[in-house]
Amino acid sequence: MFSFQGDTAARYHVDARPVFDPLTSVFFYLGLVAAAWLAFHRQAPDRRSSYGLLLLWLAAMLAPNVITGVDTSFLRGAGAIVPIYLLAALGLDTVYGWLRRRWPQRSYLWRTIFAALVALGALLTLLHTWRNYFDLWINDDDVRLVYRTDLAEIGHYLAENPLPPGAQLFIAYDYVAETTPQEFVYYSDNGATWFDNAGAFGWRPGDSPAWYFVAESKPLAPLALSRLQASAEVETVLYDNGQEAFALYRLDPAGLTWRPLQDTHLEFDSGPTLVGFDMPDTLTRGENAPITLHWSVPEGRQDLPNRLTYAQLFLEDKSGNVWQREESLLGYPEAGWRTGDRFVTFLDLEIPQGIPPGPVYFRFGLRDWQGAPYAEISAVSQSTAGDQAPARSGPYLVRSRPTGDVTLAPEAAVFDGKVALQGFTLSSQIAPGLPTDISLDWLALEKPADDYRVQLQLTDGLAGDPLYVETKRIW
Repeated sequence: MFSFQGDTAARYHVDARPVFDPLTSVFFYLGLVAAAWLAFHRQAPDRRSSYGLLLLWLAAMLAPNVITGVDTSFLRGAGAIVPIYLLAALGLDTVYGWLRRRWPQRSYLWRTIFAALVALGALLTLLHTWRNYFDLWINDDDVRLVYRTDLAEIGHYLAENPLPPGAQLFIAYDYVAETTPQEFVYYSDNGATWFDNAGAFGWRPGDSPAWYFVAESKPLAPLALSRLQASAEVETVLYDNGQEAFALYRLDPAGLTWRPLQDTHLEFDSGPTLVGFDMPDTLTRGENAPITLHWSVPEGRQDLPNRLTYAQLFLEDKSGNVWQREESLLGYPEAGWRTGDRFVTFLDLEIPQGIPPGPVYFRFGLRDWQGAPYAEISAVSQSTAGDQAPARSGPYLVRSRPTGDVTLAPEAAVFDGKVALQGFTLSSQIAPGLPTDISLDWLALEKPADDYRVQLQLTDGLAGDPLYVETKRIW
């Protein structure tokens, strides 16, 4: 940390800059040796305690860095600033004193040289530090993230360019249900409506124009960005050094229409109403399916405190077995809700490789940060199945990838060169007296000429006879 690599945290320092430059480092190590020598030198008993205290001071103040690991933190070692620089000064004084004693007739020369050296070093340090902190550090991407410089720039922009009367203000960022709104230095009577930049997008239907601020460091989800770019005027605002700070999208109220491809109606107690969702045309095993949930804020859901609410999506078969679950923060905090607000939440649902091809259903839900589900008030969907749960939608068909696109895993078992067992899934609960569900994932490498049967054997792991045998058709 003194000579090679300093603190790597960008919050307070230039990344990895050591305490000293190479020349000053030499004086510091000389001072360290001199202090150790003087602390144990018997010919100077009046000074031993002073230098011993200096070394103990240094060791005590650097102890937190030693205890907490190899990640050197200047902040934890701040108490060592005084002894560190005293030791560097001691090293410089030691060299100066040795030269004066060695060539006393040139003491004026040494005094002049060292005075000039200190003055020049101070000047160079000032210039170097000024450039590092007021040019490099302040424009570092990590520093801007730590101090949310882009939020400050948005606040400055709004202070100099007020919103038009009646316009709506939307800001895309992260931690929008927690700390970010409290750190935004700007106030207006309308207030700002926040939404998560990566997982959500919101808008307010009506006759008022809207301004959307999107920080360069917090890009929008691609689907949301395409909607804005297609219907808004864009202004890019730069930092003083020419780098992009944020983009402002000025949106006409009639310019944004985003209706769900699948309509539904599922209302939750103290939550929003699910009015529909978007899904891909094909669900394929082993691939991810992007799902967009469309929400609406019903009447009576205003002035709610922000909560960490998670949108849930379950992939089920007809019997109600859950094959996959995906969830994400709602991304549109309750404190900004107004009646009629619309917003979407983006999910990426993985279709399990082992799920049997055929009909599946989507089930939707909301939960709080502790896992407790929100109660469902009403549910009406487009499902064609009359015996399903009200919050489910479907059926939808899951397909397998073409055989030519499948790469067999090394552990796959191939039978007769025509049928491969790619994997299997067991019941989550296996206990005496309970039925055990076993799902076998088969792949036909070519059309079989015969009908096959699969035999399952339950053994005790020894070489004896199986405890139980069952034979079924393979399909």
